[in-house]
Amino acid sequence: MKAVILAGSQDYGQCPLGLVAPRPLAPVLNKSLLWHTLSRLKEAGASRVVLCANGHTEMMGRLFGRGEEFGLELRYSEDQMPRGPAGCVRDVVVIEGSVLCLTDLRALLDRHRRSGAVVSIAVSQQQPASDNGTGSVPAGIYVFAPRAIEYIKPYGYEDIKEKLLRRLYEAGEKVILQPIDGPTWRITGPESYLEVSGRALEMLTTGQMRPERYISRDGQVWVHPSSQVAETACIIGPVMIGPRCVIDAEAVLVGPTCIGADCRIGQAAVVSRSVLWNEVHVCSASEVDQAVLTHGVQVPERAVVRRAVCIDRPLDVAETLVLRRMKYDVVSWPRPTQARTA
Repeated sequence: MKAVILAGSQDYGQCPLGLVAPRPLAPVLNKSLLWHTLSRLKEAGASRVVLCANGHTEMMGRLFGRGEEFGLELRYSEDQMPRGPAGCVRDVVVIEGSVLCLTDLRALLDRHRRSGAVVSIAVSQQQPASDNGTGSVPAGIYVFAPRAIEYIKPYGYEDIKEKLLRRLYEAGEKVILQPIDGPTWRITGPESYLEVSGRALEMLTTGQMRPERYISRDGQVWVHPSSQVAETACIIGPVMIGPRCVIDAEAVLVGPTCIGADCRIGQAAVVSRSVLWNEVHVCSASEVDQAVLTHGVQVPERAVVRRAVCIDRPLDVAETLVLRRMKYDVVSWPRPTQARTA
């Protein structure tokens, strides 16, 4: 199986998580969306994967290399000008980079081949995290037969839904919907990101996902063995605590909450329904609820953070104006600089 991951999407100020990292690198269960997608592709029998990461190729190349961790041949596609999703397509399974894909891709490919369709569009019967509607919804996964490539122009912007599929319909080609089993959730912003993280944590409690090198406590709390949790800390799952974390005395963690590597939760601090990325410090007696704390953020003592995305650098004027339109507050808390000693 060959596959393409569309990881070069632009947020255009619509998702504050993009201020820190592209959505495909947002961590879920302390692993990026791309890590989950690459792992799923390997399980499905993929041998070669192309990562279309326009604008982020260098960053993703440092993280994933040539695919050695997954046993895949991983290549990167970088266009001089953005070509759109369809511009990256070849004879492959195509997955959007902002999707957490947990479906059986091998079964999807088999059904596509038996159907004789030029394109199969995977649809999920599950309600997506960012949508209140019901019924079949696009899952962000496609399978393209070789002749579909003939309809992709060699230049210019090529969108899958608006351009490529429309050409195929007009030409009378067979394009079908393929219902899939298993969850597939898309991250569009902080609200859907927190919901996807919470659903993934729920899958740990039911045994549908199993993290490596974590110790389970009563099937509701997963702690990395390198972390320290005070005896008087109170943890109500589902909660995941990553490597080298310190949870101080009388701290309270309420799920669904996921804590990344090298974090510290201070004495009597409360963290609930949130995601903390790496190297986050929530100082003593602070309260954090329904928030995303990105890499390196330090929440001051006795601070209250609710429904916010926190980043560790100042916002410029343009970012401030764009972010005012969003439901979630964006708080800038740069990590303190170390005092110099004489």
